[in-house]
Amino acid sequence: MTSIEPDGLPASVTGDQLLDLLPAAVYTTDRDGRLTLFNQAAVELWGRRPEIGKDLWCGSFRIFRTDGTPLPHDQCPMAVTLREGRSVRGEEIVVQRPDGLRFHILPYPELLRDQSGAIVGAINMLVDVTDRKRADMDRIHLAAIVESSDDAIVSKTLEGVITSWNKAAERIFGYTAQEIIGKPIALLIPPGQANDLAHILGQVRRGERVDHYQTKRRAKDGRIIDVSLTVSPVLDTTGNIVGASKVARDITAQKHIETALATSEEQLREANRRKDEFLAMLAHELRNPLSAISSAVQVARKSVLDEPLAWSTEVIERQSKHLTRLIDDLLDVSRITQGKIQLRNEVVHIGPILNSAVEVVRPLMEERKHELNVSFRPGPLRVHADPVRLEQIGVNLLTNAAKYTTTGGRIWLTAEQMGDDIVIRVRDSGVGIPPEKLTQIFDLFVQDDRSLARSEGGLGIGLTLVKSLVEMQQGTISASSDGRGKGSEFTVRLPAVTSATGETAKAKPAIGTGGPASRILIVDDNADTAKGLARLLRLLGHDIRTANDGPEAIAVVQSYRPDIVLLDIGLPGMDGYEVARRLRNDETGSDCVIVAISGYGQEDDRRRGREAGFDFHLVKPVDPDALLTLLARN
Repeated sequence: MTSIEPDGLPASVTGDQLLDLLPAAVYTTDRDGRLTLFNQAAVELWGRRPEIGKDLWCGSFRIFRTDGTPLPHDQCPMAVTLREGRSVRGEEIVVQRPDGLRFHILPYPELLRDQSGAIVGAINMLVDVTDRKRADMDRIHLAAIVESSDDAIVSKTLEGVITSWNKAAERIFGYTAQEIIGKPIALLIPPGQANDLAHILGQVRRGERVDHYQTKRRAKDGRIIDVSLTVSPVLDTTGNIVGASKVARDITAQKHIETALATSEEQLREANRRKDEFLAMLAHELRNPLSAISSAVQVARKSVLDEPLAWSTEVIERQSKHLTRLIDDLLDVSRITQGKIQLRNEVVHIGPILNSAVEVVRPLMEERKHELNVSFRPGPLRVHADPVRLEQIGVNLLTNAAKYTTTGGRIWLTAEQMGDDIVIRVRDSGVGIPPEKLTQIFDLFVQDDRSLARSEGGLGIGLTLVKSLVEMQQGTISASSDGRGKGSEFTVRLPAVTSATGETAKAKPAIGTGGPASRILIVDDNADTAKGLARLLRLLGHDIRTANDGPEAIAVVQSYRPDIVLLDIGLPGMDGYEVARRLRNDETGSDCVIVAISGYGQEDDRRRGREAGFDFHLVKPVDPDALLTLLARN
C-alpha cells in the first residue's frame, strides 16, 4: 500500500476528519505497533479512547478468538501483519468493550510504506459482522428446528409449488425432499378435500394467517392422514407476499383417541341409563315380594283358620325364595365380573340336572298354564361341568322362557349330542325378540320392553349370568327369533365327554328334623332374625340361647357350654371373626361347632371364616333344609 502524504489532502480536510467520515472503525499504528490515529467509529466499537503513542496494535479492551479463548494483543492480526510484513485478512476475532459487550469483527490490516518502500506503520479497518453472525446463527438454529421438528414444515409458492420440505414432512407423508420439491402441493390433497388449496391460498394472498385448520391429507402410500395446518404468508424484502409457509401436525392418533373417547362417553351414558333403569327395576322387584310378604303376615295375624294360615306360610316362603334368588343373581354377577367365581367341575349326566331345573321353574309354568315339553335323546349326554351352575343355567333359561310366554303358551326343553357337543335348547312360543335386540340380549341389565315380562319381574341379569357361566365351562350360547310374536330359542353347546370315567351321581340331601336335640347359641344383632331362628329350632326340640353382640356371646358360651354356635359375622363392635377367634382360644368354646350365618358369602368371606375358626358357612337368608342337614350331621 502506498504511503499517505498529509500534504496531499485538501487544505480544508484533515486526516482525522477524513477517518471520522468513514462508517467503519479505522486506526493506524507506527512501525512498532503504537497507535497513531483512530476515528470515532473505532472509539464506539472499543468502548474506550486509547492513548496515542501508548496503546499497542489495537485499542480493544480485550480480544478473543471465535472459540472463546483469549487472544493476546501481540497476536492479533494487526500485530502479526507488522511483525511478519504481510497482510493477515479473513481471520475473525471477537473484541470486548470495558462494559462487557462483545462484537464479532473482521479486521483488514494493511502495511504503510514510505516512498522507498520501507514499512512505516499499518492501517486497519475493523468491520463489525455481529449482526450478520447473529443472523447466520439464527438461520442455523431455525434450520435445526425445522429439521428436528415433529411437525411437517413446508414452503410453497402462491401457485402451490413446493419449495422446501423437512424431515418430518418426509416421515409423515412418505415423500423425500428430492421427490417432492418443485411438485404441486395438490399431490397431498385427497379427492374429498379438493377445495382446501383454493381456500388456504386465497387467505394467504390476502395476507391472512390460517390457524389450526383441521383437514385430511394423502400420503405417498395412499393413507389418509388427519392433520392440523397453520399457514402463514411469506414476504420479500419489499413486503410483497411471495409464498406461504405451512406447519402440518399429524393428529391421526389424536383423532382416534377423540373418537374412542366419544364412543366411551356414549357407552358411559348408555351404561348410566341402564344403571338408572336397573335401580328402578331393583326397587320394584324388591317391593313386590316385600308387599306380598307384608300382606301374608297381616292375613296370618288376623286369621285363626288353617287355610289362610297355610296360604300365608306358602306366600312368605315363595317370596323369600324369590328375594334370595334376586340377591344370589346380583352376587353372582359381581363375582363373575371380578373373576372371583369358582367352578367345581366334574363329569355329570345333564339329564337329572335339567330335570331338577324343571322342578324349580314348574310352579311358575303351572301358574301360567304353560305346556312344557321335555325331550332328551337316548345316550349318556355327559359333560365336564359344575352341576350347580349347570342347573342354574337351566333354571334361568326356563324362567326366561316362562316370563316371555303368554298364558297357555308352549315351552320346549331338549338335549342331544351333536358331534363333539352336547346341545341344550330352550324354545318358547312367546312374544319373540326383535332383530335389533338380538345382539344385545346377553348384555347386563338389558331387557326388551315387554309388558308381559315386566309383570313377571326380573333385573335383566339372568341371561348375562347364563352366557358367562356357559363360557366359563368352554361352551357357547346363542339366541334366535323370527321377530315379534314368533317365539325365541336359546341354544347352549357344551363339550361332550365320551367316557364315563369320574362320573358322579348327585342327589339332594333328605330333609330331616335336625337329629338329636343340641344345645345351640344363636348370635345376631338383628333381634327378629335371632328370635325367628330360635323359634324354628325350639320347634325341632333343640335347647336354644341367644346373644346380640360379641361380648355377650362369649359370656353365654362360658356359662352355657353350647354344642353349636350359629354366629353372625357382621356384628357391631366385635365382629364374628374376632368372636370365633376368641372362642377357639377359650377352653369353653374350643370344641363347639361354629357356623357362620351371614349376608357375606363370597369365597374371600369363607376363607376368612376358616382362618378365624368357623367350621361351616351359611348365607342369609338361611335355607332351612341346609341348616337341618348340617345340624343332623353335627
